[in-house]
Amino acid sequence: MFSGTHPGHWEKTLEAYNETGVDKIIVTGGNSLTGKKHPEWQFDNQTEADVYY
Repeated sequence: MFSGTHPGHWEKTLEAYNETGVDKIIVTGGNSLTGKKHPEWQFDNQTEADVYY
């Protein structure tokens, strides 16, 4: 899964996780290339990879 600051990124990832029975989700990536975070992002300058690791 590629990380970002939009909370919706996880919806398809969790859907695939539940449907396929995989045992791990690997979160990669960094901050948005535009530098703009989703308005609902609550973790300052942390990436999803930082938050969920």
